[in-house]
Amino acid sequence: MANAKRCSHCGAVFPGNLNVCPYCGRKYKKPLSSRWWFIVLMIVGGLFLIMLIGTLLGELGKPDVRSPEEIAETEYMEVTVDDLYDALLANQLAAEDTYVDAFVAVTGELSYIDANGEYIKISGSTYDMMCDIETTEVLDKVKTLVIGDTITVKGQIKSIDSLGYYMDIEGIE
Repeated sequence: MANAKRCSHCGAVFPGNLNVCPYCGRKYKKPLSSRWWFIVLMIVGGLFLIMLIGTLLGELGKPDVRSPEEIAETEYMEVTVDDLYDALLANQLAAEDTYVDAFVAVTGELSYIDANGEYIKISGSTYDMMCDIETTEVLDKVKTLVIGDTITVKGQIKSIDSLGYYMDIEGIE
């Protein structure tokens, strides 16, 4: 039977030209998955799910940019690049408790400016620290600096791992 149908009630297979199962007498109904409205509903639902996931992933990558008023009111913990790395080497767990989510003013020597304007590096006597540029105001300030300048970057440390600190810059002095 090339064009056979299967009864959804008793499971019997019968010729495709019949609309009633010859074994149990029930009317043949197309499976839900072969109805046009079900297929359209699945496509729309899938597109919605893709858009939702894309939106959520897009939000994860966005920086938390604070207003100038919030930045002005923030009290920053004054540290040097070497202070941060000494704490990291002494006890990474304690350094994480102390510095993650903390607002810090880190002083060091500008040692690298990324050509794409995504980050800078500041150095202490022994260690380097990468700082992400998140706003056009910070990027404009970086454009006025030269390698070797002693600067203080202000911002929030987002995370720590064995390689170092990850910080978003809110301002440069």
